[in-house]
Amino acid sequence: MAEKKPIITALNKIDLLQDNAWLSWLKDKFPNSVCISAKTGQNLNQLIKNIETFLKPRMRRIKLSIPLNKMGIVDLLYRQAKVEKIEYEAHCVRIQIKIDKDVLSNILKNKEVSIIN
Repeated sequence: MAEKKPIITALNKIDLLQDNAWLSWLKDKFPNSVCISAKTGQNLNQLIKNIETFLKPRMRRIKLSIPLNKMGIVDLLYRQAKVEKIEYEAHCVRIQIKIDKDVLSNILKNKEVSIIN
């Protein structure tokens, strides 16, 4: 069974609204929404905070050791995770990341990738 993914709706261009009564209607119509203005920056911090609230439980901080012949995995980590620290050694790369648990699970299927304590 597929996991239900959370949805945050960003209702943009609120700076163009003449009647603020629309905001209440929009908030009722779109649960879990944030009314924003990308132009003025209004409520962007709230949108970011809501996104972080949803993502935080899915993220894991971990250190991995990756062989140098698997640099494609390092490239993938730069695209799919937040690389916090990386060290190149003679035969491997040691990398500290924050990563989605599902993405990490897929990466750890490669038996040459190991977790560092």
